[in-house]
Amino acid sequence: MIHVRKVAPEYFEALRSGRKRFELRDERDAEEPFAAGDFLALNEWDDGLTQGGYIAGAVPHYTGRCLLFEILYVLRNYELLTPGAVCLSLSLRPLRPDDVAAIR
Repeated sequence: MIHVRKVAPEYFEALRSGRKRFELRDERDAEEPFAAGDFLALNEWDDGLTQGGYIAGAVPHYTGRCLLFEILYVLRNYELLTPGAVCLSLSLRPLRPDDVAAIR
């Protein structure tokens, strides 16, 4: 199964570079629970926010960049996680431009 989600630009860059190899997600509204062996497609989403609030004239939008990960491990029901939250261990997978259109 492929789970498609939005991700903020700062997290997208950390994931793309390999500095971040996990993702915290709320599973309560998911159609299907996350499972090892599933895929996670993350579409970069710029919501027009900065630390101080909205940028004048900024329009929330997808940037067109996408990453595909295989979910290696799902941590749930851990005492430090909020109820319904999961921590996903991820492995970056190659993604061709044609794949991006199919995932959206």
